[in-house]
Amino acid sequence: MALLRETRQSAANAVNMAQTHGQLLVSKWIALEQQAADVVRRTVPEGERLAPGIIYVGVAALAGPIFTRRRNFAVRWVSPLVFGAAAAAYFLPGTASVVLRNVWGRYGDPKAIDAVCEQWQSAKLTERRLRARIAANVQELRMSLQQGRGFSISESETKK
Repeated sequence: MALLRETRQSAANAVNMAQTHGQLLVSKWIALEQQAADVVRRTVPEGERLAPGIIYVGVAALAGPIFTRRRNFAVRWVSPLVFGAAAAAYFLPGTASVVLRNVWGRYGDPKAIDAVCEQWQSAKLTERRLRARIAANVQELRMSLQQGRGFSISESETKK
């Protein structure tokens, strides 16, 4: 009789422990769900629907390796990120900007952003100057070729 009572008590203790651990597991799962819901709420701006856009982004990311299947290894690995980022910027522009801002805010350096902007502006200015120089050189070459062949060039044509 004592053996039966001890067995019943140990079985009841095991069931109680299993129930306690199950409740703990469920509580942790619910907390994780709430954290995920909070992250989605903070990431997706109001007025932007996540439902169709996220599917398009996923399909684009999966299509990346299909389009680059005969390329080298690095291109095949990077293409899902590029295709997915491009699709996210097109289909979910608000969400993509929030994600980019959060990632850059966590891992980026504000001084680096300013340096990149300055370099970009400098590159654009240099490109404009080079285009103007090339256009002037091409015009000068045309004029010298036409003069060398005996063509007459009027003043109105040289001002073009």
